[in-house]
Amino acid sequence: MSARRIVCALTQTPARHGPSLGTRPAGNRALQPAVSICRMKARMNKDQVKGYVKEAEGKIQQVAGKLVGDQTLEAKGKLRQAEGKTQAGIGDIKQGIKKVG
Repeated sequence: MSARRIVCALTQTPARHGPSLGTRPAGNRALQPAVSICRMKARMNKDQVKGYVKEAEGKIQQVAGKLVGDQTLEAKGKLRQAEGKTQAGIGDIKQGIKKVG
């Protein structure tokens, strides 16, 4: 599972996906969602939310490291992304067990 469930800011998808938390200009296209909750589950547990947030923070940190040319910052961002994916995966497993049981 990835942060794409929550954040669709990096895609070139139109704003028709659902609730939007702002818009950003996209060249000569109409305004598109900056953060769209297009694939978010109806209910998520704490591990899933924290994992997706940590994954998004890691992506931001990684991109910042690339922009300034800091390999350490970039590596820390990749590590934080991996931690977020792991935590979100644990949350997904818990959610699956809760549905079954």
